[in-house]
Amino acid sequence: MRRAVALAAVVAIGAGCRPAASPPPAHAEARTTSLTEDADLDEAAAAEAEAEEERAAAERQLEEGRMGSQRERARPAPPILIAHNRVRAEHCAEPLAWSDELAAEAAAWANQLTANGCAFEHSRSDHGENLAAGTSGALDADAVVAMWAREEEKYDFRRPAFSMKTGHFTQVVWKDTLAVGCGVATCAGRDTWVCNYDPPGNVEGDYALNVAPRGCR
Repeated sequence: MRRAVALAAVVAIGAGCRPAASPPPAHAEARTTSLTEDADLDEAAAAEAEAEEERAAAERQLEEGRMGSQRERARPAPPILIAHNRVRAEHCAEPLAWSDELAAEAAAWANQLTANGCAFEHSRSDHGENLAAGTSGALDADAVVAMWAREEEKYDFRRPAFSMKTGHFTQVVWKDTLAVGCGVATCAGRDTWVCNYDPPGNVEGDYALNVAPRGCR
């Protein structure tokens, strides 16, 4: 019996040779929790700062847009735009907007005509285009548009169609045209005016809808 008891005792001791893990101290768990809360607070603060920066950037962009619109409204309309819109109003066409892009294109072509020995010819632009030329200083913006508008006298409103004698007039009053930009260059004592229009006028088949007589009858 003593031998059996001894063996049992050895087994019991062997089974209990790996000590159980002791629970972590309470203060260690509390410190880990505190560090996690601090990290969460830092992330929230960073997110709030980023959101505030985005709001400030959006407000700056909005303010810049307002200032740009105010500057655009404050800029006086070019005389040739005023002259166009005066004639268009007489033919029930909405006023045109000024396009700096079209004006730059028109000015570039006017300068190219000068470089080509004071040539006088149309470009191959996709936009509508009117040309005029006269003695330097004698052909101002009002005179240019008035010269084109006088072609109305030769236009037959009963048979609306394109004509080489009236194409400048029909482009000026074309209802579907929304924007214009013009340029002028001087060569050998002559001013050459170029005006570009978008969308272009003088579209075959659309004259009846786009060219109205005075009084809009």
